[in-house]
Amino acid sequence: MAKRVVSVVSGKGGVGKSTIAVNLAVTLAKSGESTLLIDADIYNPCVFFHLGLPPQSAGLQELLNGEANLEEELIIHPQSGLRCISSSMQSYEEVKVERLGKLLDKLDYEYVFIDCPPGFSSLIENAVHHSTDVFVVMTPDMPSSTAALKLVSFIKARRKKESREAPHFSFFLNRVAGAPYEVHPREIETIFKTSLSAVIPEDGCVPKSISAKVPVVFMSPGCSFSKSIKRVAASMGGMRIPLVGKREGPATSTEETKGVGILEKIRCLLLRIIGR
Repeated sequence: MAKRVVSVVSGKGGVGKSTIAVNLAVTLAKSGESTLLIDADIYNPCVFFHLGLPPQSAGLQELLNGEANLEEELIIHPQSGLRCISSSMQSYEEVKVERLGKLLDKLDYEYVFIDCPPGFSSLIENAVHHSTDVFVVMTPDMPSSTAALKLVSFIKARRKKESREAPHFSFFLNRVAGAPYEVHPREIETIFKTSLSAVIPEDGCVPKSISAKVPVVFMSPGCSFSKSIKRVAASMGGMRIPLVGKREGPATSTEETKGVGILEKIRCLLLRIIGR
């Protein structure tokens, strides 16, 4: 099995989860690490769009249902050497997601990224069950951050019933523009009671790269998004490069302190509602 299996998850769609998964994977692959990316969004696959690869008539669903062989469904991204397993464009009433662990056991890579669909499902539960790491992606707004909190609470509640070692959680705040209406990174850290692993800025290069079907780190290697991704990838490889730039000091203003207090109340209320 791979040395590190990373499930990339989000509480809701549209937060840039696939963009982060794709660009992290190609960065590690290009640096010489053996890396595989699985597009596990069986209903709305999009990894092939990001990589400029053709849509697949067979893929993850067929592998899990025993209708295809791994060797037949491995795709190579020529620019980076990244190996991919895409979800196919076929429609299935039932996919045997419980076989995901057996598929992962066959993989001998340094890194395997699983780009999960948003929300929580049996597929995500199986992916997380076999992962060493879970990357939680959100944007600086309350719907995204509260959905992420609910997702993490579900995952941790399920893990308590299992004997396997819990994966390491990392939290990514994506598309940060610094606008006054955004939830501040410090407020997000208050909600989750942990430090953010990365604060990734809003960057106009991202939609351009998706349109061009070229990963951002290749199309615009010097842009702010690419620099953030490279810092995360370097940290995963053990290099001493900080994930997040120097922060401002702790909040001291009455208004910001009140804001954090309100968010803490929201957090406690959410946890009571979902039964954590």
